[in-house]
Amino acid sequence: MPDELHVFAERTSERLDDAGVNPLSGTAMSKPDDAFAALESRNWSDAQHDRPRSPSVVQSVRFSLELTERLVAESQRRGVTPSEVIRDLVEAGLTAAEESATVRLADVQWAINMLARSAVS
Repeated sequence: MPDELHVFAERTSERLDDAGVNPLSGTAMSKPDDAFAALESRNWSDAQHDRPRSPSVVQSVRFSLELTERLVAESQRRGVTPSEVIRDLVEAGLTAAEESATVRLADVQWAINMLARSAVS
């Protein structure tokens, strides 16, 4: 294994607790040597792909620790990855924004004043 991979393996293993679980996500992760051994196998005939993927673009965002913990908890509750939760929430938020009407505050105040005048007269 090249030296760079050894460094990566050492850094990766430091992020796992003794049981091989990532303390942030709570998901089981294999030790780097196990992962490298699995990659040595070239027989992937029984591999399964859950869903077809369309081309995607990576968006990098920073979350506070509190928001990250909430995200991880929600992903564990749903039994999916944090990325899937983020995609679902962003899609729901954008759909809601597209379906809602944006009105200028001045127009709302004008409408209220007009209704108030008609109620008085």
